[in-house]
Amino acid sequence: MTDPHQTSAADSQIEYDNLFCRLVAADETLSRDGWEIRQETPAGAYLHLSRPGWFDENMNGIHIEAYVLGKQLKSRSAPVMLHAEGGVPFQGRFMELFTERAKSTILKFPGYTVLGPEGSSVCEVSVPFEETPSATINSIVKEMKRLQSLAPLVEDTIATCKAEMGQDSDSDSDSGADSDDDMDWLIKQRQARSQKPLSSKCPGQ
Repeated sequence: MTDPHQTSAADSQIEYDNLFCRLVAADETLSRDGWEIRQETPAGAYLHLSRPGWFDENMNGIHIEAYVLGKQLKSRSAPVMLHAEGGVPFQGRFMELFTERAKSTILKFPGYTVLGPEGSSVCEVSVPFEETPSATINSIVKEMKRLQSLAPLVEDTIATCKAEMGQDSDSDSDSGADSDDDMDWLIKQRQARSQKPLSSKCPGQ
C-alpha cells in the first residue's frame, strides 16, 4: 500500500505549478509599478518578470526568470536568474555594458554568481528548497525582488545601447543571434515554443 504521506514527483510538480500560478495572480508586489509577469501555455512553475521596453514580449528579451521543474525537484534547489536573450536587438552590447556596470553590486548579493558578459545569463542564484513548497516560493520571490532592484541600471544600459545604435549604423544589433547555442535545455525548449500564446491560466482552470 502506498504511504499517504509520501508525495510523488508528479504531485510535487503539480503543487509547484499551482503555487507559481497563484503567485502570478496574487502577488501585487512583484507586478506593481509597471512590472510584467509572463508564463507559457500551459502555465506552470515557470515565469518571467520584466518591464516595458525590455523586449520580452515573446519571452526572449531581458527578464528575471525562475522555475521549478524536474531537475529542480530532484536537486531540491531552484534557479533565479537575470537574462538578456536574443530578442534584444543589441544583446551582446547590453551584456557587455550591464555586466561591467552591475558586477560589483551583484557580487554583494548572497550566493550570486556573475555569468556575463558571455552568453545570455547575467547572473544566477540557486535557492535551496525549504521545508514546504510555500516556503520555497517565498524564498524565490525574495530573490526575484532582489533582482528587481537592478531595474534602474537595466534601463540606463538599454538607453546607452539605443544611443550607440543611433550613432553607429554598424552596431551589433544582431549580436544575440548566435547566443541560443549557449542556452541551456530549458531556454531552448521555451524558444522553440515562442509562437504559442502566453497565458497565466493555472492548470485545471
